[in-house]
Amino acid sequence: MKRSEINIRDPFVLVHEGRYYLYGTRSESCWGEMDGFDCYVSPDLVNYEGPYEIFHRPEGYFADRCYWAPECYFYKGAFYLVTTLASAERKKGIYVLKSDSPTGPFLPFGERLTPEDWTGIDGTLHFEDGTPWLVFSHSFEDGGRAAKGEFCLVRLKEDLSGPAAGPELLFTAKDTTWARPFPYAKAEFGIDGDCFFSDGPGLLRLEDGKLYMILSSWSVNGYGVGVAVSDSGKIAGPWRQQEIPLYAENGGHGMFFRDLEGNILFALHSPNDKFLERPVFWKVKNENGVLALDGAVMTEREKLDAGLEYCLDDAELAEEKLRAVELCRKLDALGPREKAAREAVVRELFGAAGEHPQVLDNFRCDNGKNIRVGDHFLANYNVTILDRAKVTCGDNVLLAPGVMISTVNHAMTAQGRRENLCTAKPITIGSDVWVGGNCVILPGVTIGDNVIVAAGAVVNRDVPDDTLVAGVPARQVKKLKREK
Repeated sequence: MKRSEINIRDPFVLVHEGRYYLYGTRSESCWGEMDGFDCYVSPDLVNYEGPYEIFHRPEGYFADRCYWAPECYFYKGAFYLVTTLASAERKKGIYVLKSDSPTGPFLPFGERLTPEDWTGIDGTLHFEDGTPWLVFSHSFEDGGRAAKGEFCLVRLKEDLSGPAAGPELLFTAKDTTWARPFPYAKAEFGIDGDCFFSDGPGLLRLEDGKLYMILSSWSVNGYGVGVAVSDSGKIAGPWRQQEIPLYAENGGHGMFFRDLEGNILFALHSPNDKFLERPVFWKVKNENGVLALDGAVMTEREKLDAGLEYCLDDAELAEEKLRAVELCRKLDALGPREKAAREAVVRELFGAAGEHPQVLDNFRCDNGKNIRVGDHFLANYNVTILDRAKVTCGDNVLLAPGVMISTVNHAMTAQGRRENLCTAKPITIGSDVWVGGNCVILPGVTIGDNVIVAAGAVVNRDVPDDTLVAGVPARQVKKLKREK
């Protein structure tokens, strides 16, 4: 499988004996009940085998949620997985699992590394002068001093079986120049006042003798990653904050590693959108003690998924389109009375479909797997959906003849167009929506529930619920009553 097919948060890469071992948080269960961790194995950071389940919750084991941010270390002849775990009765904390192999099976090892009465998340290890240290986030969920988003340090026992000393404060997310109060603290956690999000510490020592730490928090543009620097090269600091964030928008929980050629790479998940997270790698450069990204180590598909400029000539993307073209032709070859066969082809073509999807003749798309529709979806004659990015429709969506939905924009420069460069943004259409004949819906648009788009309209901006829009560009004509 390709890296773009791996749906995880909090990616961590272990390089061991000529291979890359990729670990992470399972996206599909991240915010509910959880029971395990997986590993993906690669020779080249592009092609992967797996997932291999490396830990599954033993019967009676306390943790049933927050199986987050697994980091694997080879230390004194064994493999140690440092991870966040929790249950309804126990706050989130950092624990260790141990194995003889990077692909497990891992077993619980030692005691909790962070205080029982603290909410501790996202532990990372650092080894200095033969001493193992744990750096972790003391989450704002605990309130009080933790509301500033603390990053703390714990000296560990030599065998990693537990803490050797109590936690010490290194710095807070509030100390940075770029972090902003978490806007959902009240809505999601019931906490009043300013709270600073803190997670994802990761450490790197460079040839200049300095120790660099990446950290994630909430920025002006959402989830992002910044850098702190210990000029002394010691984990105890003192630490100063790099003013410019390393990654400022819609991605986070990063880590550093060196590839098999010795290049320093930065891994993170992006976008930070539920169920869409993918591991993304960037090259890193050091400009007089300031870390910056130096180009993504990404396939064209990964650039597309991250909202970046990508090239249409890519072989993987071309194969996706050929598959879509073949299935559209297969659908056209079926007669109108072959309803069951037509529905089967639609389900093969689309990423997901609810009950009774109908797609009539001359339907065209770029991928198909990026189209997800609810119950009673209708695409009438001559509908085109250019789904390089996701196109999501709710229940009872009607697309009249000639509708064109495009997630794709070509480059704004002549040179970019000659190089076949494009960008793609997802489109979302709610439930009970009727899109009239020959309408055009442009990249990045969200259309609410109970909406009518009049024939011939060009929709280039979001449409709220219970609205009729018309014209070029589409404008609100009137509000619609919602049926009880």
